[in-house]
Amino acid sequence: MKVAWRRFAFFRKVPLEQDGDVAAALGLGDARVACAHLIELAPRKDDGAVTLDDARETEPLGALLVVGDDAGKVVVCGSDLQRPGFLPPFARRALFAGGAAVRNATGAVVAVAGEEQNAHALRCFAVGDAGEFSGAVAELELCDASDAPAALAVRGDGLQCAVGFEGGSVAVVGLGPALTGADVEDFPIIPGEAPKRFSWAAAAAERVGRQRQTDKAGEMLMLLFVVALPAGAPVVALAFADPYPSGAAAHLFAGSRARRGGSADEDDDAGGEIASIALPPPGQRAAPPPPRVLDSRGCGPALAAYDGRELVVARRDGVYLYTADDRGGALGFDGPKTALACLGDGLVAVAALHEAHRRSEIAIYDVSQRRVAHFSRLPAGVGAAALLATRCAKEREGAPPPPDDDVPRPPPLATLLVATTAGALLRYDEKPTPEKLDALYKERLYPTAVQIAMRARLPAAGVVQVYKMHGDHLHGQRDWDGAVEQYSKTLGHVAPSYVIRKFLDAQKISHLAEYLAKAHAPEVATEPPTDGADATTTRPELTTLLVNCYAKLKDVAALDRLAAHDGAFALDGATGVVALRDAGYVDHAARLA
Repeated sequence: MKVAWRRFAFFRKVPLEQDGDVAAALGLGDARVACAHLIELAPRKDDGAVTLDDARETEPLGALLVVGDDAGKVVVCGSDLQRPGFLPPFARRALFAGGAAVRNATGAVVAVAGEEQNAHALRCFAVGDAGEFSGAVAELELCDASDAPAALAVRGDGLQCAVGFEGGSVAVVGLGPALTGADVEDFPIIPGEAPKRFSWAAAAAERVGRQRQTDKAGEMLMLLFVVALPAGAPVVALAFADPYPSGAAAHLFAGSRARRGGSADEDDDAGGEIASIALPPPGQRAAPPPPRVLDSRGCGPALAAYDGRELVVARRDGVYLYTADDRGGALGFDGPKTALACLGDGLVAVAALHEAHRRSEIAIYDVSQRRVAHFSRLPAGVGAAALLATRCAKEREGAPPPPDDDVPRPPPLATLLVATTAGALLRYDEKPTPEKLDALYKERLYPTAVQIAMRARLPAAGVVQVYKMHGDHLHGQRDWDGAVEQYSKTLGHVAPSYVIRKFLDAQKISHLAEYLAKAHAPEVATEPPTDGADATTTRPELTTLLVNCYAKLKDVAALDRLAAHDGAFALDGATGVVALRDAGYVDHAARLA
């Protein structure tokens, strides 16, 4: 069944260099973009404010964009298409690009491309935090020219990469210490300067040649093992389930898809499979156990990604979730899909073709909260070739809990890049929490605002402020029951006198009694007042007012429960006795005494 979730505008479009024209911004000439990958170095930090008045300027995203073109060039630039730097080129078309942030000032860029005589090669480059070429490059020839590479994935900590092949096998390669820890100067490679734009050929060839001749080459790229999937279909999607801590054993997800030549109604994913491969720790050559097949249906290229907890796979009939051991749930997002990316914390970006409008649509689904965080349509005739995302995982599986301090740390903000079939790049940044909340306040969507505030790990006082605003709104709508429910969630933070003044009318006495009863709940009464709560009206006065409310309502049953003193109410006994006596309920006062 197709799902219909409410749409929100939680992302904004960010202008890029040359209006996002990748070839013009990077100086690629007439070449066309063939592959791209986004490496996150420093996430965009959220602002832990509740209103726009308290908001601070959001820190920019620290990321590198890796672009390969059909002429074999590989370029590394910022996520805004500025400061391009060229890496040693391939002889033919760059097929796949990947990379990872290895340490503070070092990144590893991995690319697969064609070489002479229809051969293919895997190269790994060391780059600095600005994307500049550090002089270290290693190459691993992919031997069988007839078995062309069909997918590439790089582990999040940069210790391994995997290549999928048309023949149905997966090769896992270890990235050695020269690119993941040791200084580049320890190896006999001519460092030199980063190749200049359009003048890289001679220097690049010399570097690659010297690296092939050195006995240290095996320490930079090491073929760990090759494993074949049972179906034998081309492996077109790979994703590492990144472990915590870095360097531990991990899982590799592989998706294959059979070549189809039938009708449009035929299931394109039949004949393939989704499988998980248990990987040995980095650096070990131990053969892994046989792949575990999770589903007899596969997936298409660029339609599988790991979100920090599960593998997310997009198919024509929906989006499916997988763990390393089994298949999980599914969501009915119908329609042909062209690309998918995971932004972390339940955010999944999907590019799909609307069959009626014949236009490509980009939607970012908040799977955990059942809403659409962003929606946009591309121009007619333009499709989404790839989705690149910073995976802002709020909580990594197996990671230690955040420190228990008085200042909660807001999770990072996500960024999505859309590479179009027209050679353009579109960037969408997640809005800071104050902007989201402000938009929700204007539409009176307070329940959603509470969810956003809690997900952003705002301080308790910030979340309570949203409850208070929701209560004020409901009170203004004369929804007394709803207002009391929201005000009850502010106990311990908002002064009770603020709420009491709103319910002093005779027709609201029952709602005031409900609020005061919740104020006497043991779990509330034992907490000290905070954030300006009036200490003089916290206990004895509230108890007297509660008894008077019950007396005016002639709610004898409630007075019976109060006089029973069985733990349902936390109150001062002497105050309760006096209040019951003064209200004329002498028997109840005696029972409580």
